[in-house]
Amino acid sequence: MLDVSIERLLKQNKDFVIDRSKPALARIQYENLRKQFSEIDRPLSNIEELHLETDTHKIPMRAYIPENVNEKSSTLVFYHGGGWVLGNIETVDYLCRYLAYESVLGRSP
Repeated sequence: MLDVSIERLLKQNKDFVIDRSKPALARIQYENLRKQFSEIDRPLSNIEELHLETDTHKIPMRAYIPENVNEKSSTLVFYHGGGWVLGNIETVDYLCRYLAYESVLGRSP
């Protein structure tokens, strides 16, 4: 069974199609759709900004650390590719916050 707020958003956007022929427009459409999911955003007090440096790039990363984490907790790694066209670290921030907040990873029983 779907969460009621997610089910409502899916119904509201059932005819939504991203225009793949125009990447700049597709990014705007994607961002507008993403903003509708702010309802599932969760507060976290501990978010660390990190970087992975390669020979040619500095890739931004974030560690989302839930409350009551013990030192030996498990880790969930989320890789966002976005087709390498849409999205970035900001557009998946709400999802990563949600996963960290709602996850049993890092929580004491």
